[in-house]
Amino acid sequence: MKKITLLLLLFTAVVLAQPGLIDATFSTGLGPNSAVVASVTQPDGKIVIGGAFSTYNGVARSRIARINPDGSLDSGFNPISGLPNAEEIYTMALQPDGKIIIGGFFSSYDGVARNHIARINPDGTLDTSFSPGTGANNYIASVALQSDGKIIAGGFFTSFNGSPRNRIVRLNPDGSIDNTFNMGSGTNEYVYTVSVLADDKIYVGGGFTTYNGVNVGHFTRLNPDGTRDTSFAAGTPGNNSVLTHAVQPDGKIVIGGYFTTYVGNSRPRIARLNVNGSLDSTFIVGTGLNNYPLTMVAQPNGKILVGGAFTTYNGTTVNRLVRLNSDGSRDTGFTTGSGLSDIAYWSAFQPDGKLLIGSAATTYNGNSSYPYLVRLNGYDPNSLNAPSILGDTFCQGESISVNYVATGYYAVGNQFTAQLSDAAGSFVSPISIGTVTATDSGSIPAVIPAQVPPGTGYRIRVISSNLATTGADNGQDLTINQAQTFYADADEDGFGDASVTVLGCEAPAGYVGNSDDCNDQDPDINPSASEIPGNGIDENCNGQTDEGFFSQILPSQCGMTLTNIGSTLGAVSVAGATGYRFEVTNQSNNAIQILDRVGPNFAITQLPVYDYGTTYSVRVQVQMNNVWTGYYGVACLILTPDVAGPGGAAQIAGSQCGATLASVSTLIATTSLPGISTYRFRITDLTDQDGPNQVQVIDRGLHWFSLPMLTRYNYSTSYQIEVAVKTANGSFTDFGQACVISTPGVADITLCGAQIPSLSTNISTASLLGVTAYRFEVTNMQTLQSEILDRPINWFRLNMLSGVDPLTTYRVRVAVETKGEFSPYSQGCLITSPAAARQDSREVAAQFQAVAFPNPFSQSVNISLSAASQVNLLAYDMMGRLIDSKTIDVIDGDVQWGGQVPSGVYQLILRSGSETKVLRVIKR
Repeated sequence: MKKITLLLLLFTAVVLAQPGLIDATFSTGLGPNSAVVASVTQPDGKIVIGGAFSTYNGVARSRIARINPDGSLDSGFNPISGLPNAEEIYTMALQPDGKIIIGGFFSSYDGVARNHIARINPDGTLDTSFSPGTGANNYIASVALQSDGKIIAGGFFTSFNGSPRNRIVRLNPDGSIDNTFNMGSGTNEYVYTVSVLADDKIYVGGGFTTYNGVNVGHFTRLNPDGTRDTSFAAGTPGNNSVLTHAVQPDGKIVIGGYFTTYVGNSRPRIARLNVNGSLDSTFIVGTGLNNYPLTMVAQPNGKILVGGAFTTYNGTTVNRLVRLNSDGSRDTGFTTGSGLSDIAYWSAFQPDGKLLIGSAATTYNGNSSYPYLVRLNGYDPNSLNAPSILGDTFCQGESISVNYVATGYYAVGNQFTAQLSDAAGSFVSPISIGTVTATDSGSIPAVIPAQVPPGTGYRIRVISSNLATTGADNGQDLTINQAQTFYADADEDGFGDASVTVLGCEAPAGYVGNSDDCNDQDPDINPSASEIPGNGIDENCNGQTDEGFFSQILPSQCGMTLTNIGSTLGAVSVAGATGYRFEVTNQSNNAIQILDRVGPNFAITQLPVYDYGTTYSVRVQVQMNNVWTGYYGVACLILTPDVAGPGGAAQIAGSQCGATLASVSTLIATTSLPGISTYRFRITDLTDQDGPNQVQVIDRGLHWFSLPMLTRYNYSTSYQIEVAVKTANGSFTDFGQACVISTPGVADITLCGAQIPSLSTNISTASLLGVTAYRFEVTNMQTLQSEILDRPINWFRLNMLSGVDPLTTYRVRVAVETKGEFSPYSQGCLITSPAAARQDSREVAAQFQAVAFPNPFSQSVNISLSAASQVNLLAYDMMGRLIDSKTIDVIDGDVQWGGQVPSGVYQLILRSGSETKVLRVIKR
């Protein structure tokens, strides 16, 4: 009894899903109270309808409403007042942003003037950003959207917003006229149906016979810019208006309207055209429709749904709704019963394949529960079946073909996927083995994955993506066997070529299961062949030729440290050898270099990269008959000189270590080594360890440097110097043994221990190379107060101090400045001031003195002056011409002269009071 109930329930489900019957899950309640003429379906499944109604299920909705997928009213879409009475919506288009273009016969929306066209927000209110001005001067029958958001509108109007526009216009997204749309004079009669293709070309149909003055009949195709597409047939093929059309997946166009013939062929009110506009004679309609159609929908499977005012098709009663097969015959599987009681205005498939019909009918197939709006089953229930696969035993990696039968509705872009179960037949974790994009039955190219484990209980099924459907499996167990790789055996010696393979469960002809052959073109070369010495051929495929010919570095050189990095290394000579290959491995980083030589010798310096102080492992391979044997002899270790080690060559010359340089510019040198590209000197200041440049590094291409090359150097300083070296492409060694050198000390003053004759006596130290300033520290040994004088020259006078006591002992120390830094002070020596010293020595009149330095000079000459009064300077060139004259207010100090004169010899005459000094200076 339970089984019977189950069968009855199953039978009922099948009957209820019969195409053409009412979908009882769609419940509209009282529904609209008048005709539904237009509709759009949103991505979320909600449906916006428009027409002549004023209520929906008893709730006021003036000519527009939105309903939920189950047919109930969506209260979230609430136009304030909609359209006035007796006005209607004829057409709709849904924008990607959810806003809706409406067209029809109306003068306002929500009380705002909108002549025959408006845009509605997703909540049902008027979108005031869409401003069409005065709109169309007659009603709009059809609207469609191009990909850039522009709007094509067709109808009965002859002007739009006051501008002439004969029955077709393109609007910008803001509602203004797009003047780039080249429609010319437009159509000579009304436009009733418009659609836009994926490439933005436009189909237009209606009562017109011309477009922009050219005869086109009642249907034509336009380019995206509005010009006529001349690839679409022109002329006057139809004898009356086209009211509706649909483009099929293959690009053919089904048209319907008032016409009864097309290019002289009987086509009562329906015909199909080829893509070029010619009549498709394979679409046979017989006596066609007995009245005009108003709506057409092309299904993905090639069938065509037609609705309108007709009651018969090809002599069979269909009452305003019929579905045709792709050849034009009536689809008897689409059952409409007594059909619609009045005109069908529009029809549309929903994403799930259900069919919505808007009409003026109050009954469908005698059922009055769905006035004006009804939803039908559009397709048989979805099902998928994969019949028995051809064969029952397969191999990993094998290509197969999975045939499948699909019934029901599958949307354009749907994918059918073949799935493989596990070895127990379970689809808990199926493996996709092939996919095809289709909407109907067919075949899927598939491949058994190479990684699935062998087994005997596999099954295959097919699933779809849209609508999502899972099919039954193939109904029998399939065996998948382990695959292996087979290798081509072109020379038929039983050994395969590893580079030519095929995957399978059995070896194809000409293939074997091993990959051991090293020459598949010669049957005498294979792993079982005997090696023939001396012919340079690897007969037995072991990677070696002419076994028994070994060489290595000479035993006397193995393990030795080279006395010179460029020393020649020899290999054991092999009779008849045509070459020697040296494999040299750096033991510190495992870098391998290969050097091929004709003779049995080489030098480390012949390698692209080599280093001092490095251990290398060297192996030798022999070439016989110009063919390398493929194997090396015993490895041997070779050490390059460790120049950075104790006593190594990479250190400062021993004669300089511990010594004081004769001059700060004395060259400091290490040993010149072969192959060295860079010498790196690291200099550490041991005297001033807190200085800004305590450690300095200088890289040189030569094996020497001098201290003035450094950023900082000085006198009376000890430096620790270390050296590292690098070959051209190698890396630096460690720094070698350190060496300490000292720079010359700063000399004390020349009058040590003496009483100074006068305050204007010059007290000097030695003039030193590279010094830019001399610093004199003068300390009163009774008060221990010190005063410092910085001078650009190597002397000073007591009268330059702020105060000198008579017959007093002073200590004088000297420091010198090089590169902006002062050296340590000299040890210092004692002097005694003269008896005539005053408390403020600067008040003592100085004897007139003038000294020029440096001389010769290159920029300007310093003139050191000591005078009791102003000094007058006269400058003459060698021709005796006076070239400069000036008065100098400096009594004691330095002035500069000569910066603006050219090179030459000049005579300077300086007068102070009654005394005169003559200086001869040279500018280079």
